[in-house]
Parts: sequence; structure tokens; C-alpha cells
Amino acid sequence: MTDRYGGTRIATNLRALLTSHHAEATRGAVVVIGSDGWDADPPAELAAVMARLSRRASNSLHIPVIAFGHHSLTRLGDHVSGDSVWRSRFEIVRRGRNATTATPAGRMTGETNMVRGERRWFTSALAAVGAFAASSTLVVVASSQPALATVPGLPGTPQPGTPIFTEDFSNESAAAAPIRIGSYTGSPGSVYVPGPGGSGADGETYTADPAWSPGAGACNGWIMRQTSPLPPNGGDPPVTNNDQCGRSDAWGRLQEMARDMGLFQGQSPGEAATNQVLTEYTNSVTGAQLPGYQLETDNNTIPAIGGHFYSVSAIFAERNCTVPSAQRARLRFELLLNGVPTVLAQNLSPCTDPGAEIVNNTWIAKLQSLALQLSVADTPTLGLRLYNATATGIGNDVAFDLPQIVDVTPQLDKAFNPTTIGQGQTSTLTFTITNTDDLQAKNGMSFTDTLPANVTATGVNSTTCSDATVTAPAGATSVDFAGNLDLNVASCTISIQVTSTVVGSYTNTGCVAPDGSTIPGCESNFPPSSGSTRPAPPPSPSSPLLTSLW
Repeated sequence: MTDRYGGTRIATNLRALLTSHHAEATRGAVVVIGSDGWDADPPAELAAVMARLSRRASNSLHIPVIAFGHHSLTRLGDHVSGDSVWRSRFEIVRRGRNATTATPAGRMTGETNMVRGERRWFTSALAAVGAFAASSTLVVVASSQPALATVPGLPGTPQPGTPIFTEDFSNESAAAAPIRIGSYTGSPGSVYVPGPGGSGADGETYTADPAWSPGAGACNGWIMRQTSPLPPNGGDPPVTNNDQCGRSDAWGRLQEMARDMGLFQGQSPGEAATNQVLTEYTNSVTGAQLPGYQLETDNNTIPAIGGHFYSVSAIFAERNCTVPSAQRARLRFELLLNGVPTVLAQNLSPCTDPGAEIVNNTWIAKLQSLALQLSVADTPTLGLRLYNATATGIGNDVAFDLPQIVDVTPQLDKAFNPTTIGQGQTSTLTFTITNTDDLQAKNGMSFTDTLPANVTATGVNSTTCSDATVTAPAGATSVDFAGNLDLNVASCTISIQVTSTVVGSYTNTGCVAPDGSTIPGCESNFPPSSGSTRPAPPPSPSSPLLTSLW
């Protein structure tokens, strides 16, 4: 210290504390200042910084450690005699318990019992920091509030998943004429931005089985909107009689369905008038209709992440659900994993979906598949197929919009409670696994979490997850978990009691995937997702565990 004979810079040191990343620890705290009381900073600076401190801390105590006068410390809050470690210790503990008035020395005998258990705390604290020097300032923070955690989402509150593929059929306008599904190219990019000029379909092109394509004479496979005219004749394969879209007012009903599906998605009436959908109206003259694929991605190169969970959804509208002779659609969703199909849902129909809304005699619903977890060992690319298994055109009058592949990987958050412990005391490290708002079952989750150095488990563990195992025996330096989130369960927790005998600040950030690779931020057993994660946010590191000499 360059001015060791000229007093201590109390104001300078307090200002440094309040502008550092430790400042939050002073909120609601008892701040203890050990000093000879001789401040080399100007009195106005000390007054200003103490005013700032008083707006954060619940109290501040000055402990003079040698017999200098207190004239330069009148702005430091309450004074406590420094000639007695017991009195100093008692005042720190008492103020930390939200006492509001000073205690006369004559009453120390009665209060000694209250603080006898804390004798080791203050004695050890003095041993750790050494003797108070005559020309040095010590700021000890005894916080009564936990440190703020870094939380990317809301632990326990389900949030939407992250779409990695979305087709809204709006990359090309169908205002002047409907578009054949085989001639349409989806919008670029994987981040969904709706409407013309948007993105989300990764530049995909599509095919459909011939019976579900234009030219089959059934009004299938056309991208259209409320104002689209009837499909033109001609083309390849050739269309006649407007592909039977004008028969029995099928086109007029499809125009209403396109608009109503836009309103179902929350679009304004003006936006809904331009909402584009894919027709599957099965309107042949004979009523014949083969089952088959209504939509299939051509490229199947949508990037995904091994270990993550994915589901498929789409908005379907169907008419004539209550007509006795009419058959209902039986829809099947398939995910193509590296070109190999996996069925995620089947026998779906807006007519039977519990979440359907009825508008103008049309049943509209967002149909949702189960969640599929990809292997951690995979380097996966995905594609999509939508299939209709109903083999008739009597009824089965459908259009659909917004097919999506969604990353529905649960979120993992971690937090210590309490965030400050004494040497050898315990804190609970809680992992909260939060489902996405589809609330589908997420089975087969697992993680290995490496505890910070000098932090160990005590062997006291618990979990609310189903079919779960938690391995963290006494003395363990890591936590192993495997278990499930059941259908319609919003979240579950894993609680690990931990301890440390070494003073320090510990932040739990490291995790190891089942294959042994390090996972920054500890995102369950899954490598970090590319781009945004929550929706799919990477789980936050825990709030720091502060171990004090107690």
C-alpha cells in the first residue's frame, strides 16, 4: 500500500465492492467493516458510498480494532466495540438475524446462550483472515439472501419446443392460381418465420403418392388460399374438369377451411385470407381413394442432434365429421431418421381429437405425435412423411397446414439451496427437469453430473422422476441419473445433498454425456443443440455455492 502511514481508503474499497460482481451479495446483508477508523479518502466520498451501501444492505457495523477516534467513521452506520471478539461476534450474528437495536454490554450474559453454537464461526473467521491490521480495511459480507441464479427458462414451467422444420406453404403465392405440391419449394432456413418471405422449411421440395397428387381427379395435392381460383386444366400430369375441385362445391369449402385454419393459428382476418394450405379432399366422381402418402420431404437432410427428443405436428381440418356415411381420415406421422421411417403417431383425425375446434362445420385441430429420442451415438438427419390410411373418398375430406418437426427435449436447471453454508455443513443440489408444453412422455433420460472440486455428496438423495435411479453415494464427486418423465407431467426433480470442508465459491457447470463427452452447461444427457435452445435453452449453471468458515 503506497500510503500505509496515511490511513485506509475505506470509500475506495467499498466502491470497488459495490461495482464488482460481488455487489449482489450485499443486498439485504449485514456488512461488517473492520478498520482503525482512519479513512484517507475525502469525507464526501465516504458519505456517498455509504449512502449507496445503505440502500442495499440491511445494516452495517464498524469494528474499530485499535484505539483511534471514530470521527472519520461517523458515516459507517453502527459502531461495535472492537475490544471484545465475543461482543463483535454477537453483534454480527444478532444483526444478521434482523435485530434492530443495539444490545447493552450488561446483557451479554443472557445472549451468550443464543450464540454459543456460533463461537467456532467467528473464531475461525478471525483465524482465516488474520489479525485486523491497523492500516487495512476488511469487508466481511454475511448475506441473508441467496445469490441470484442464472436461469434461462422457468424451472418447472413447460415452454414450447423448438421447431427445426416448419412448412406453412407460403413461400410461393397461390393468389393467381393454386400450386401443385410437386412444383413447390419451401422457404429457406430452419428458424421459422411465417408468411411470404419467411423461413423454416430448409428449402425442401415434396412429393406425394399419385392418388394424392394433382391429376388424380380427386382435388388432392393443391396449395391454395381463400381467394385462389379453381385449378387450371392441363399440365403434367394432365388435369381435366379442374381436377374435380368444383364438384359439390368442394373448392368453396376448401377456401373456407384455408381461412379458418389461419384464424385457428391466431392470424388476423386479413392474414387468414392469405393463409395457404394443402388440399386432400378425396373428391373423385366414383368415391374411390387409395390410402397413401399425402406429403413426403425429398431431401431428408434436416439436421438434428443425437440424444434429443423430437415430435411431429400439423394442423388438420376435416369436414363432414358427423355425417353417418362419411369416413374419417386416419392420419399417420412418420419421421425419417437417416432415411429410415419411424411411425410416431397413427389413426389421428380432427374429428376425434379432444382439442378440436368446430368452425363452419369444419373440425380443426393441431395433431401431435409422441416424442422420439434419437440415439446419442447418431449423427442424424431427418425427413417427414404424412400418410392417410382411409381407403375411400366418402367423407375423408381434409386439408392441412403447418407440418412441423419440433425439438421437444426437456430443460435441465440446477440450483444449490442454501447457497451459503459453513465448513462441513450441507446444501441440497436440485436438478429440475422441465417438460416442453406438449407434455409428451420423455422416457430414457439420463445424465452424469460432475460436482465442483472440493464438493462431495453425502449419500442423501431423492427424486420425483418415474422409474428413476440416482447414484451419488457418500463421498461421491459426481451424480448419475436415469429415469423418465411420464405423459402429462410438467416436471420432476432430483435432489442431492452435498457438503464441502474447503472455503470457496463453487459453481456446478460440468456434465458428462453417457458416451463420456463433456457437455458445456449440462444439458441432460444431450449434447448442446445448435442455435437457440428453448425454447430448448441449455440448462443454466447452478447459482454458486459459497462455503464460509462457520
